[in-house]
Amino acid sequence: MRKQKHDYVILVVDDDEGMSCLIQKYLKRDGYQTAFVGSGQALLSWLETQSADLMLLDYKLPDMTGEALINRLREKKLLLPFVMITGHGGERVTVEMMKLGAQDYLIKDGDLLETLPTVVTQVIEKLEQSARLVEAEEELRKSEERFRLLAENATDLISRQTRDGLLLYVSPASKLLLGYDPEDMMGRYLTEFCHPNDATKLKTVIAKVGSEVGTADTLEYRVRKNGDRYAWFETTFKPIFDSATGEIEEIQGASRDISKRRSLESDLRQAQKMEAVGVLAAGIAHEINTPMQFIKDNTRFTLESVTQILPMLEKFRPGNQAGDSDADTARQVLFTESEEREIEYMNGQLPMAIRETLEGLDHVISIVSAMKEFSYSGISRKTKSMVNINKCLNSAALLARNEIKYVADLVWHMHPQLPDILSYPDDLNQVFLNLLVNASHAIADKIKSKTAGNGSKGLITVTTDVENESVRISIADNGKGMKETETPRIFEPFYTTKDVGKGTGIGLSIVHEIIVNKHNGRIDVVTELNVGTTFHIVLPINEE
Repeated sequence: MRKQKHDYVILVVDDDEGMSCLIQKYLKRDGYQTAFVGSGQALLSWLETQSADLMLLDYKLPDMTGEALINRLREKKLLLPFVMITGHGGERVTVEMMKLGAQDYLIKDGDLLETLPTVVTQVIEKLEQSARLVEAEEELRKSEERFRLLAENATDLISRQTRDGLLLYVSPASKLLLGYDPEDMMGRYLTEFCHPNDATKLKTVIAKVGSEVGTADTLEYRVRKNGDRYAWFETTFKPIFDSATGEIEEIQGASRDISKRRSLESDLRQAQKMEAVGVLAAGIAHEINTPMQFIKDNTRFTLESVTQILPMLEKFRPGNQAGDSDADTARQVLFTESEEREIEYMNGQLPMAIRETLEGLDHVISIVSAMKEFSYSGISRKTKSMVNINKCLNSAALLARNEIKYVADLVWHMHPQLPDILSYPDDLNQVFLNLLVNASHAIADKIKSKTAGNGSKGLITVTTDVENESVRISIADNGKGMKETETPRIFEPFYTTKDVGKGTGIGLSIVHEIIVNKHNGRIDVVTELNVGTTFHIVLPINEE
């Protein structure tokens, strides 16, 4: 806290007691505290036990000169800031006093008492500024020392860079994490070490952090290790402001290797996909079993019909009795055989049985194909590809059909010319399946509750559309909805709104991870208790 005038002690050193009294009077009137000694020796003794903020020192004292006194004080480390007072001026005297370290000097003339408070105030302000500068420099030195100790001992890679990404400092952790000595990285741009596919988004984040707004941001991207291998890194970029100008001086980065974490997250997502398939397995088995049952029945009927028809046809082959008879006889045999074998009935039923069999097979194939799309996690699915969102939604709905059909009707509002987007298809399949199953569960819970009314089925509405350079997907249900206090937490890991024993709480956190972090998209939720919930997803058409 800044000192006030009454906190300052001004020590007058002058053998002229009359003049010293007048000086003290004027200083006290201006608000300062004062003290007085009349000789050099008295000053040395006074300073052994007391202190002052500023001395007004007469150039010539009875026992020693001002120069000699200053040297003595300097030797004893008792020297205070001082203003020299002299009875005669001149350039030589002025230079001599300034060499001794005087803050200013005053001439003993008629204007002395009038100018004295102003000069003292100016000197005090200059001393305050110097003290603040010293404190700031010391604090800066300590801060830099703390930063150095932190950076050099941190397991994370600490960096400092210009607003356009030129590396000014890299901590020793670069050797352990990337295989580079800090000197190999300093003076180069961070994007030089970045995977080409991640360079654009890295430049965007650095530009954003280094802009006038200057907000911190975190990015996951790939960094080339020494030896041309890449590792996934997570870096938090933070702007550092100049305390004097308030402008961004540089950007500080804290980076860590998250390759293992991403691998575990990938395993977790795959495990949850398998868990979801396991949960839906009974329903999927039912969806496959129903068509397989009538495929079996129709195939048996077809076999029995063919078994009846083939012997009759055999009779009309050349060399057989009916085959060698005249037309009337052959016609009579055919009529009799047809009556006995119910050929007319078979004629009506066989085409229908074959059509139903083909439809059933198409249904089974579509379910198996959807399961394959959902569960497959080969190398090709670890890179982005162009994906039809409408097709992904249809596949997810097919897998969730048995969960949905008993509690809700599914309504589609699909954009007919929806453009394909660059994405990870298996991840999006997981997102849509999760949201559709959640919607069916929310409706089922409402139907079971007292708010169900007449117990009629609910409604799930799936909508796709184009929004600027993005695709927008909405999945809405008229289920039980959520409380306002629950909504902010639904994307947190292990948080669930379901009853105890139901749900892992992982689902929506992974949905958020896939949409926001992996696809640079956005997911929002609108919900009202006992009215329903709508999830809105926005995905860029071409993130790259």
